[in-house]
This record gives sequence, C-alpha cells and structure tokens, in this order.
Amino acid sequence: FCGLGCEAVDAQWYAEQMEGEKPVAYVRIQSEGSCEAALEKLESIALDMKRELDAQQREPVDVSDIRLGTKCGGSDWTTAA
Repeated sequence: FCGLGCEAVDAQWYAEQMEGEKPVAYVRIQSEGSCEAALEKLESIALDMKRELDAQQREPVDVSDIRLGTKCGGSDWTTAA
C-alpha cells in the first residue's frame, strides 16, 4: 500500500488489516521525503516480495477467488461529501 500521508482513505489502516494474512507493506510518501525516494522504497519492497513469491510453489486458483480494489484518497469527485 502507498499513501501520501494526508488522504481521507488511510492506506496504512488497510495495510494493518491485512497483516498476518498476506505479505503486505505500507509506504507513506511524505515520510520518505520525496516521490522518488518513495518509489525507490516501493521498488525494493516489491522485489523482496517477488523473491519470496518465486520461492513458493504455484497452485491453481479460480478467478472468482481473486480480489482487486482501488480507491482514490480524496482527489476525485466520488470522495466529496
């Protein structure tokens, strides 16, 4: 998960909800000091997760078991009150 640090939808909260169930990480862009630094950290985390996944044996899964969700933190019209 990645958040700016001031959004209405708290990405860190979502990351904490997933801990212990799936590999998860959270990066707050404002805490990293710049978008470039945050991207470098995210890339490092993603590569570490990929190495862990590569070590696991694949198994079949039904497409109905896949979940994907996205939500803007507050910059689009759907989040206005």
